[in-house]
Amino acid sequence: MCGLHSLNWICVEVSLVPETQQEQDELQVTSRQLAFEYNDTPRPLKTHLLRECFRPLTVPLSFYREGEALFRDFRYVSSFRSFYYILEGFYAAGTHRNQEREFKSDSELVGAVDIALRQLAGGDHEATIGDLLDKYRKAHTSEGVLELMVLLRHDIQHYFGPARAQELAAGEAGESFRSAALLAMLVCIQVIWKKVDALQRPA
Repeated sequence: MCGLHSLNWICVEVSLVPETQQEQDELQVTSRQLAFEYNDTPRPLKTHLLRECFRPLTVPLSFYREGEALFRDFRYVSSFRSFYYILEGFYAAGTHRNQEREFKSDSELVGAVDIALRQLAGGDHEATIGDLLDKYRKAHTSEGVLELMVLLRHDIQHYFGPARAQELAAGEAGESFRSAALLAMLVCIQVIWKKVDALQRPA
């Protein structure tokens, strides 16, 4: 496509190229750059400390760090997928089939979704998640959200054709997957803390 190999949607630069010396002399600014990034706020999970204390969580913490990094890089589809792997590893009973049933039957996971939804209440992300639930005809409940997550994962893993690929590529920086990835992150935070608490209990 005209020699274009990639687009950097995180950083936009506009340059003015003068055609005459007079224009060069009159221009005070020849280029302007606009970059987007998340503030370097404290992370809700101190993963480097947890990794040393709770080695059984090494793999899920690795997925969590990857998902968080992808989110901060505006790669929301990939971020959602990393967080989903954590939920799949803990609650899918080692199978790719009937994950909706496995997820909804686990009270710990349903409770984690309850908390995550309350954290998003009243903001734009709540409205976006609601729109996704309506689009996929799912109930506005924690169980409905889990069904939605399974369907989104299926869409990511099993798309066909260039039109579908373009739709998902656009979703990397889109609002729908931004909200879905954030919700998955909040659920994973609750889940990981529950697993930490379980490891701390006397055997």
